[in-house]
Amino acid sequence: MAATMVKQSYLQVIEEMAMLDPPSFVFGGIAEDALLDHRISRPHSDIDVMVVRDELDERLRQGEALGFDGFEVYYEPVRDKPLVLGGHRGDLNLELGTLDRDDQGHYFTVADRAGDLYNIRLPDDLFAYPATLIEGTPIHTLSPLALYQIRAGLDITRTFGRLRPKDLVAQRRLKAVFLPDRPESALRPRIGSFSLRSGTHV
Repeated sequence: MAATMVKQSYLQVIEEMAMLDPPSFVFGGIAEDALLDHRISRPHSDIDVMVVRDELDERLRQGEALGFDGFEVYYEPVRDKPLVLGGHRGDLNLELGTLDRDDQGHYFTVADRAGDLYNIRLPDDLFAYPATLIEGTPIHTLSPLALYQIRAGLDITRTFGRLRPKDLVAQRRLKAVFLPDRPESALRPRIGSFSLRSGTHV
């Protein structure tokens, strides 16, 4: 019963987010549910939204307007540049992932297990995928390629350890459904060392 209530509550959040202008772009497990199953097919501990850093303040205000408060930094590999922030509304959790942008496009910076910093570049189409219906409600997600490359980049750098079995299943399904003709070499994200001076690749 509790899982059903949380599911319905996340559907309500998705519906509320669909009204935002500009739209919010969801990634992570709920985005994969939308793209692969058009429904919330498994339990989720949060809803992940990707934002560009110069829009972060606006997105925090939107989250607060939706009833999420207590936003705090969850992960900050580069000082004063939080990568993940989280807020809550009762039992519901909203996490904001933050992208940086330069003349080469969008990227995010992570630390590997040794503490070395790397930029993971995302594809040009990451915000260009059309909205999907999830149980009748439109949801804007990152593109399938972007979803695949985010997880692949985190796996390569081992930022949060090895991928979980459910993550491996999601990767295989994303590739089979949306990227079947692309070799693994074409799916690997561009990863470069991070320069503390410039904040870009070296």
